[in-house]
Amino acid sequence: MRGITFVWCCFILLLSCKPPQNPPKKPTLVKLDKEVSPLYSKDTILYWFYNGYIVENNAEVMELSKVLERYEINKGQLYDVKNKNILNGVHISFKRNERQSEDVQILNGVPSGVYYNSNGVLKDWKTFNYDAKGNLDGENTTADYTTTYNNGSGYWKDFYFKNLENYSNVNFILKEEGEVTTNFKVGNWQYYNRKGVLEKTMNYKLIDSIDVRFPHCLFNKKEPCF
Repeated sequence: MRGITFVWCCFILLLSCKPPQNPPKKPTLVKLDKEVSPLYSKDTILYWFYNGYIVENNAEVMELSKVLERYEINKGQLYDVKNKNILNGVHISFKRNERQSEDVQILNGVPSGVYYNSNGVLKDWKTFNYDAKGNLDGENTTADYTTTYNNGSGYWKDFYFKNLENYSNVNFILKEEGEVTTNFKVGNWQYYNRKGVLEKTMNYKLIDSIDVRFPHCLFNKKEPCF
């Protein structure tokens, strides 16, 4: 009986004296190489920024000079020269300076849904709507000016920015105005200085290919929007 009791006590002692287990190792973070071709999904954001502006380090941060080397407009669609494909299902966030950024989604190489330009406290400084084909369509607003486009055609106005909390009783200074047809400048356009004085008038034809849409306007050869 004593032998059985002794063996049983030893067994209990062994159970209570199990060596401590090592804690599970933390998962290792894998740092992706920037040269790896990005997977273009609806969650992909391409961060672009104006030359000379310093931003936080993001996986796809690219200054404007590099953007113009990597991408181009091919038959009306935003084309990735490096990966040799049309951009699809990406969100572009372009930082011009500390206060101003422009955001839009790209589907099948053209802007889609809502483009918005935030400038300081005014998050709706500019809001444009694009249809499924990438045309300016529906209500479009810049500052206190709202107009309606149909299939990329309408009357365009842009203003000099004012850092204001709201638009009540404000007379914005007109910067430029003119007709837009199928997203391009046409006819006579007027350009004003910051005092509201007319500086120049230009006449456009569709063959001039001055696209007013973002980000396509960045790639205009005659009048890029930067």
